[in-house]
Amino acid sequence: MAAGRLFHGSFVAIPRSPLCSALHDHGNLIVEKVLLSPNKMVWNYSFAVRRAVAHAEQEDDPSLARQDAATVIFLCVTLVESFLNCFFRVLVSEGKLGDSGSRVAQDLNKRKSLARKVTEWIPLLPHAGSEHGDHIWSEFKVLRELRNKLMHFQSSHQTLELPGVRVEDLADTSAYDQLDAERAAWALGVAEGVMHEVFVRAGQSETQRHASMHLWAGLVAV
Repeated sequence: MAAGRLFHGSFVAIPRSPLCSALHDHGNLIVEKVLLSPNKMVWNYSFAVRRAVAHAEQEDDPSLARQDAATVIFLCVTLVESFLNCFFRVLVSEGKLGDSGSRVAQDLNKRKSLARKVTEWIPLLPHAGSEHGDHIWSEFKVLRELRNKLMHFQSSHQTLELPGVRVEDLADTSAYDQLDAERAAWALGVAEGVMHEVFVRAGQSETQRHASMHLWAGLVAV
């Protein structure tokens, strides 16, 4: 099931220094706005995911590793959606999507679903995907569906019957109980793989893709 890590390395990228503006009333701060380059939030989410994966891998207690893995699943989908939002916004502002740019901008303003962004935005990129492209999108669909099962969890009201025992109103927690450090690492690999595939389809050279993974995710190719 593992998607395989496309890049390895430490976080060495430092986003641009923030441009901050604030309103003051007699020396008291009343409103604060921090303006940053678009990669800032994506970089931070990527950093958070990698720390959570490392924590899960170092945890000896399976129940605690499972909790870390659940956090990773949530964050990985958030990472991908934030990346798509920011990267495609950059493409729109640079006029690289042609007539489709206005539709993408409308989708961003209307907060269209992640599934729609994947199915409708990715084909707008000018180049065909890599040989692993179809695989990574299939893996991301599995990741997204797993995240949905965990996020929208509800009791399935199932009944367990054993000789002389009947327990009602139980919930199926299989999706959660199957989580572990390996699953967390898989999710991170999928998220990074999606980012890399987007750069491929955007027509970036290998050198440009390495630079983009560094800029957006703090990864250095080795």
